[in-house]
Amino acid sequence: MSPSDPRLRRGALLSSGAWAVHELRFTLAPVDGGMGPGHAYLHAALPLLTVLVALAATGFVARLIAPRAERSRSRSLRADWFACTAVLLVSFALQESAESMLSAHGPVFAAGGWLGAPLAVLLGLAVALLLRGARAAVAAGTRIGARLRAVLYPLAIRAFAPPAARRSAAAQLRHLWARPPPGSLVLQH
Repeated sequence: MSPSDPRLRRGALLSSGAWAVHELRFTLAPVDGGMGPGHAYLHAALPLLTVLVALAATGFVARLIAPRAERSRSRSLRADWFACTAVLLVSFALQESAESMLSAHGPVFAAGGWLGAPLAVLLGLAVALLLRGARAAVAAGTRIGARLRAVLYPLAIRAFAPPAARRSAAAQLRHLWARPPPGSLVLQH
């Protein structure tokens, strides 16, 4: 998968959204006076998430600079929002379930865990809008790039062509116009 692959962009945004849902849940409803038990691994996960987001951002900029058409299904915003929300909610529930089993801090949706659902809905909308905006930007870049290539390519050929190629074919033979044909080719009556 290349850095400019739209799937990497989607994965980076959904991973960032899952991390944001988890962090906001514990910011809004702290457990045990702060972060809650079983969250020591998050300090190691954040640099990995940063690298993933940086790769996706680099790929997106590459797509804007040298756009190529992306295969994209035309889904409604509502369908994208629902899909992103479902991914964020499932990832939150799985993450909290694993933390609950490993550190025994209670049920997933207890003590403010229910906040994960509305946060997943809000962040799912944000991710869906970002994905839609990125798709629209790349599509616009593809159209603009095609127009620029149609205009600039002939100019570049003329600008960097050797002098003889810049003259028309008639201009290259202009030195022969003033001379009559050789006498041996003229018919005598």
